[in-house]
Amino acid sequence: MLILLITNVIVLPVAIAFFSEEINSARWIIFNIISDAFFLFDIVVNFRTGFFPFSFSFIYFYLKRCITK
Repeated sequence: MLILLITNVIVLPVAIAFFSEEINSARWIIFNIISDAFFLFDIVVNFRTGFFPFSFSFIYFYLKRCITK
């Protein structure tokens, strides 16, 4: 996940700014689709995961409206 994040933050803006012809190649498009799908999946998983509201609490929240707040 960290490698995808570094690539999206550093390499993609540089590639768009200086290598605009190569950014439309199939490998960059596939990489963008895969990394975007991975981050979207991560967001969905995080919204479906419960949490403990306090560090020493035994109450586990799993309600959607509590997680999204």
